[in-house]
Amino acid sequence: MTADGIIFDVDGVIADSEYYFTNSCALFLNAQGIDVSYKDIIRYLGQPEMVVVRQIRKDWHLERYDEKQLFDLLYADYVKKMASGEVHPMEGLERFLDILMQKNIRTALGTSGSIPHVQEILNGIRLENRFDTWVTVEKVTKGKPDPEIFNTAADELCAMGCQRDRIIVIEDSPNGIRAGKAAGLFTIGLKASRIPQDTSEADAVCYTYEEVIKLISKGE
Repeated sequence: MTADGIIFDVDGVIADSEYYFTNSCALFLNAQGIDVSYKDIIRYLGQPEMVVVRQIRKDWHLERYDEKQLFDLLYADYVKKMASGEVHPMEGLERFLDILMQKNIRTALGTSGSIPHVQEILNGIRLENRFDTWVTVEKVTKGKPDPEIFNTAADELCAMGCQRDRIIVIEDSPNGIRAGKAAGLFTIGLKASRIPQDTSEADAVCYTYEEVIKLISKGE
């Protein structure tokens, strides 16, 4: 299919950061005597950061910590990994971005993460200047699976000359895919992360960015 614009989720689509976050949460919870693995954390993914923190606080009876304390503790190992240089762009992403630039296809980020969270990731993988616009949780009142993030990103891309029916969302989480679909946008479920998530509701499923390139090139 042809595309004028691409909206990327960040975690699990731009970088495999969810892998580090889920392990960071599991490490902290295990230290509290709670027997969990990263698989127990997957169900929280794709939602705003503080929503995740509140849900973990409630589900695992961690009311002895306030939300800010718990946020810092859950993200502690994640922050170390991000600072260590271990996190890299998803394989094939940089080539895909080069192709989009050559074809004058606009790019946006549509994420439930905050501006500091996105900056931390993009600065770490040196892609901070590769996207035309960012839509983070600060720009909206509702996070995924509500479509507001993707509707806002699509509006911004349309203001740059894109046609709405030629805008594609790339997501990896069920909540994100539902948000993309609810916005009426063609949504690709990307399964390139080490965190396996259900992408069955997506319009198409790709395992690599090479597959995404081929899918988008079919309509040309």
